[in-house]
Amino acid sequence: MRLSGYLRSSFFSCALMSVAWPISFVSETHAQSSLPPVTVDAPDVRRPVSVARQAATTRRGATVRRARSPASAAAARPIEQGPGSQGQRDADGSIGVVATQSSAGTKTNTPLIETPQSISVITRTQLESQAVRNVSQALNYTSGVFGEPRGQVNGYFEFPYIRGFSPAGFLYLNGLQLLGASAGLQIEPYGLQRIEVVKGPSSILYGSGPPSGIVNLVSKMPTAKQFGEIQLSGGDFDRKQVAFDIGGPADPQGQFLYRLTGLVRDAQTQVDFTRDDRYFIAPAVTWRPNENTSFTVLAQAQKANSGFFNFLPAQGTFLPNVNGRISTSLYGGDPNFNRSTIESAAVGYQFEHRFSDVVTVRQNYRHAWLDVNADNIFTGAFLPNQQRIVTRTAFSNRDRYDADTLDNQVQLNFNTFDLRHTVLAGYDFQNSVQDKKTGNRPAPFLDLFNPTYYVPVTAPAFTVSTTQNFQQSGIYLQDQIKFGRFVTQLGIRNDRANTDTLDNFTNKTASQTDEATTKRAGLLYLFDSGVAPYGSYSESFQPQPGTDFFGAAFKPTTGKQWEAGVKYQPTFFNGLFTAAVFEITRQNVTTPDTAPGHQGRSVQLGEVVSRGLELESRVSLTNELDILAAYTYLDAKVTKSTNALGDLGKRPVGIPTNAASLWADYTFRSGALNGFGVTGGVRYTGSTAANADNSIEVPSYTLYDAAIHYELAYLDPRLKGFKLAVNATNLFDRVYTASCLSATTNQCFYGLRRTVLGSLTYRW
Repeated sequence: MRLSGYLRSSFFSCALMSVAWPISFVSETHAQSSLPPVTVDAPDVRRPVSVARQAATTRRGATVRRARSPASAAAARPIEQGPGSQGQRDADGSIGVVATQSSAGTKTNTPLIETPQSISVITRTQLESQAVRNVSQALNYTSGVFGEPRGQVNGYFEFPYIRGFSPAGFLYLNGLQLLGASAGLQIEPYGLQRIEVVKGPSSILYGSGPPSGIVNLVSKMPTAKQFGEIQLSGGDFDRKQVAFDIGGPADPQGQFLYRLTGLVRDAQTQVDFTRDDRYFIAPAVTWRPNENTSFTVLAQAQKANSGFFNFLPAQGTFLPNVNGRISTSLYGGDPNFNRSTIESAAVGYQFEHRFSDVVTVRQNYRHAWLDVNADNIFTGAFLPNQQRIVTRTAFSNRDRYDADTLDNQVQLNFNTFDLRHTVLAGYDFQNSVQDKKTGNRPAPFLDLFNPTYYVPVTAPAFTVSTTQNFQQSGIYLQDQIKFGRFVTQLGIRNDRANTDTLDNFTNKTASQTDEATTKRAGLLYLFDSGVAPYGSYSESFQPQPGTDFFGAAFKPTTGKQWEAGVKYQPTFFNGLFTAAVFEITRQNVTTPDTAPGHQGRSVQLGEVVSRGLELESRVSLTNELDILAAYTYLDAKVTKSTNALGDLGKRPVGIPTNAASLWADYTFRSGALNGFGVTGGVRYTGSTAANADNSIEVPSYTLYDAAIHYELAYLDPRLKGFKLAVNATNLFDRVYTASCLSATTNQCFYGLRRTVLGSLTYRW
């Protein structure tokens, strides 16, 4: 099965390349053999004409030549500028905290105002201004997203929720799935240009996945402008970090561009005996043999040492405990059995060739591997009749992932009568092999209020050893149609997924094959004023491993979403405002089998419905002021269940009904404070259910963030390029519980206390 999958993908790839490359070089006889010299002007702090105004001008005037699309969701076409800053154009074309285009929702670099789906983009300017430490933290000011439900545990995994469902294990990097994300792979945010959140089912373009949508991470790409950056930072918990980012043309003609980004961090954390150390390096090279062809090689390697921050009981965190409050620095494990190292590497490419204004082909590929070595101790239940001493379990895990992902695309731009089409046809393929070993055994008890460490811990023997091969191939077709002010999106996809799991102890293999067809449709109307109401429908599917009591393989879970909303991109200042209402239905959810004699088995009778309202605004008024505002109302309920857990008609655990945030960054551009900036933010998260029957609730909480920054050139011209910043998260040091997986089984999580980070950055 594995061989046949490789043959199919290789045949398709070779066929595409054999067509693309000869024509690309033949076409050079009609074009320059190399790119003309690239001239880059200083960024204009004035806001350019908005996409909405450009679209209106095009409709009223002459036909404008259709712009080329980037090579993928990561925009393989080399960017023209280095790192951006407040009020200026970032490397990907966004200005300040406002992005106007994204490929994540369509793979065709469509303006957000013309996309009938809710998409939020966290720009490079926002990532830098908020000094985010991980991807989950970067999502805290995004509507519809609960960025840090596991609080301090986010040092190990990324666990956001989108519209009431988790995309954990379905992170994407440059439009290709990170198949090791479920094993603990984190992507260093310093190496990212932007983060794109596509909300709602997205199987039409990306294949299997949850109904939450996807989080697409976009790497920093080679640049046509020479630049450099060095950053020194440090802060709480003895955090020390050095980072650098350099890039530009490698030859006078600008055919070869490069970028090299790296980071070294040595840090402890809020929890005793745990660390947040990291080594990260990401080289990238682009070759542009002519103006119609681009080939970019991207690589990265990372080693992280991230301690597991453990579970905590509800009594002593947000519920009363006769012994008082449990310390937020408590480590539930033992230094004698404490290892969580994750090593990963990836190399791939993004190829694009434009044959004409009508035909463009792309191919994106990545090979990645991941090694996880973890030895941790989990806390468990209180001993009977007291709230002090807990049971513990020693757990060992060894994970090795090898994954190949490939995405081939053909884009056609043409007109039929008054209809303007952007047709995308694609074939993608994934193959991953996971070797996994796990084992557990009881560990010594722990007194949560007077812990004793460095006790003897016996490493558990491995009781599970499996080799799992997962393959998925998909064919998709999408048509974006413009007719006057109307924009329509239609799409369909067919996927086939195969999973073979070998038990290395018994030498038996369990196989499962799933096939699904998913669809999407959307309609939008774009007024000249920049207002765009829309409606859409989309679907998802996600294979579910396992069988029921009778041995029948589980069907994939399915997701269906109806969404309606309005977007507004003003024509007179730089901003984007969105409002959306939605209903997502997830079916075939596993729920405990309550039939006599079926204890411990599951049936697929479950259903969860999530309805909600999202409001979001992103504004960069001038080069002085950036503003973010978001509100989310979410009504999620279990609508079908065997009710063995008392969850029928109840909220899923860990999902807030209400959430709101407001953030602003103001920089003085004149007077005595010229170059000085101040930032403030507030985040409200409503109460969440702490157990299946909703009898326990985690209280709501409000957190405040703040920062100050200063461009030192205004102090002394010889310090041009230097910037000093101090960022504080949870400024007033609120002690809070982020959420619980289950309060009845002591699976709750403290949130991050106040953290302060200072940085000195030099750019040239």
